[in-house]
Amino acid sequence: MSDNLSRDDFRRISTLWRICQTYDYFFVKTVVREYTDDNPEFWDNFVKLVYERGILCEILGNELKTEVEYTLSETQLFRSNKGVTYVAAAMCRRLTEDLLVEYINPLLEEINSYTEPLEIDNSKVGDEKAKKNIEIVINYVNKLFDTVTTLSKKFCPELTYIFTKVRLAVKERYGDEEALKIVGAFVFLRLINPVLLTPLKFSSKLTKPSPSSLRSLIIVTKITQSCVNQSSTPFQEKYMLPITEYALGKYSFVTNLLDSVSKNEVNPQHPLTTLIKPSLLKETGMVIIQNFNKFASSNLEKFKSFCDFFKRRGHTQLIEEFSYLIDPTGKIGQSLGVQENKVLGVVLDQPDDQCIRNLIQSFDKIIEGYQQRILKSREEIIELQTDVRKRKDAVASRASQIDALNKEPSGDDKLSVPPQMERKRTIFKRGNSLNRGQN
Repeated sequence: MSDNLSRDDFRRISTLWRICQTYDYFFVKTVVREYTDDNPEFWDNFVKLVYERGILCEILGNELKTEVEYTLSETQLFRSNKGVTYVAAAMCRRLTEDLLVEYINPLLEEINSYTEPLEIDNSKVGDEKAKKNIEIVINYVNKLFDTVTTLSKKFCPELTYIFTKVRLAVKERYGDEEALKIVGAFVFLRLINPVLLTPLKFSSKLTKPSPSSLRSLIIVTKITQSCVNQSSTPFQEKYMLPITEYALGKYSFVTNLLDSVSKNEVNPQHPLTTLIKPSLLKETGMVIIQNFNKFASSNLEKFKSFCDFFKRRGHTQLIEEFSYLIDPTGKIGQSLGVQENKVLGVVLDQPDDQCIRNLIQSFDKIIEGYQQRILKSREEIIELQTDVRKRKDAVASRASQIDALNKEPSGDDKLSVPPQMERKRTIFKRGNSLNRGQN
């Protein structure tokens, strides 16, 4: 694995592997929840690295629900700069690449072969030409909808599970109509439309649009977007108004399509007992590390906020290892409060099984650290319980004294009263006796 890698890079990849193994679910969940880098290259490689562990669907499903719960308005759903949105998009790309090449690429090639721009603005090409081009565009949209219908039937269970989790989370708060629109945003606005306009970001096997066909594709994606949003007035642009009737007529079709891809409530992934193989890092490790470094260098405050999540949970060792992973020079580590980067001796040029055995030997310290934290927390809980009990007893005692003072004492049950109160009581009784005598 060490071919063409410097010694520092090799050790950094070793550290990334150890972090992914030692902290596993917690580390992946934290990246999905808290990391805010918007670079697709990072997320594509991160998903590729951890996907086979079988934990990503569960984490993503839970975080999608949390994102909905903390969003104040349905108009702001999944528009925040958070990992959960980027991971969902990366999952879509990963799970559909071959399908897009098989089903979408023929349509891209057909539109690309039409060399003349399909201008539909009658103020630029005249009424007759605009009407003819509108018919051609609508024909392309019909072909696209037919293609997506076929494509959707071949979506893998992982993808339909994610769409279903999105639907259920939004439905609970905003109703099913809004939920299907959000599913449509994932299917069309984050997958189908981007692959039409920027296909090479999804696969090098897809056809790049020519400048003239790109204009046609922009119009096509405007129509599909309007069918997802399903407004009573689909278009604001004057030149798009002739397509209004067609778009309105497609609303029910799109709704049924989105309903069909969001009915899978069974998580198809199961966590594997096998750890991530070090050999997988050969493809993804340095890309992930370099993107971490780039983001930390250009967005230090956001990166510190991300690392604070680890600190608040007491993972100081993770921070020490992570800071070395990002920057071996220690500069970024110092900004995180790390005095010295920690580098652990994990040798990845051994066979995978030997690497795993070496790693397992280091787990005892992690377990011992958790046990100590649990014991300390238990001691703190016992101290708090004792303090609460003492305060409760004191309040109860004081309440009893107040109740006793509010009652008129008699006979042997008479409570001892301070001398000052006794004198006041005697004077009060004498005054009452004199008043009765005068009367």
